[in-house]
Amino acid sequence: MTNCALGWSSLTLGGRRDRVGSQAGHQSGCRLAPLINADLCCGRMSKKLAKDHEWRIIRIKGSPAAYVGHVRAADEKEAIRKAIHEFQITNPEHQKRLVAERVD
Repeated sequence: MTNCALGWSSLTLGGRRDRVGSQAGHQSGCRLAPLINADLCCGRMSKKLAKDHEWRIIRIKGSPAAYVGHVRAADEKEAIRKAIHEFQITNPEHQKRLVAERVD
């Protein structure tokens, strides 16, 4: 029986071992893995979770540029991907003209 960083044992309530193990990148058998992010469970917080920033999304279409909205993401590329999905920007030409500017 092993423990993750939070001290949870590898045995589930039914006595069976969890099979989430190495694929999730945490200690094998942690019973919290199905409930929460495995990286948080075993103390390995990823950079994406640790450093979320607010980004202002702008579409450059000439002068002046068009404000699209704000998203929270770790980096500029992820912010643009989230904006495309969140604000339903389906036109490929508009997607190419998106710019993310960090606010905080």
